[in-house]
Amino acid sequence: MTHNRSERVQTAELNAVFESRIKDRSGAVSGGGGARERLYYMSQVATNPPEFILFCNMASDQIHFSFRRYITNVLREEFGFVGTPIRLHFKKS
Repeated sequence: MTHNRSERVQTAELNAVFESRIKDRSGAVSGGGGARERLYYMSQVATNPPEFILFCNMASDQIHFSFRRYITNVLREEFGFVGTPIRLHFKKS
């Protein structure tokens, strides 16, 4: 069931999910005593497959894999992206 592969999420819906489930969770899964990642906002930049960019205070390679997985799972659960890859990009701003 990959019919949502080419769907674009409305910005208002994406912002609501970001604020309620993703933004406040940032840093919760960071390991060690290092700097905590802070997310500022996210946007869908492409479809087929769905692709999202998250603006944060760290470089992409510093974001823990389990936090990436958490975000992917939230997006699948909220918007029905079942059976399709989701691409996440983190941009330091």
